[in-house]
Amino acid sequence: VLGTIIQELGVRSPFPQGQTALLEEARKHLLAAARGMPDNPDPDFRRGRVCLLIRRFDEARQALQSAADRDPNRPVVWLALSEALMRTGRTDES
Repeated sequence: VLGTIIQELGVRSPFPQGQTALLEEARKHLLAAARGMPDNPDPDFRRGRVCLLIRRFDEARQALQSAADRDPNRPVVWLALSEALMRTGRTDES
């Protein structure tokens, strides 16, 4: 039963269309911020979290891995990366 509920939640969009558009805009700004501050892991962490919300799981995984590589002592980054790995089917790595 839980598997069906999780699968059902994964299919539905969690946000009304207007909020999704705002999150997409935030994703673009965070991508630009990450390019402008290549040594700072925070823009990639935040972009990874936004990508999880809008179901861009591969991009989330890449952004969060980048943040974890730059700041390996930040547990919240590893937690988010674990979620992204699970969402992309890479459960052995999570």
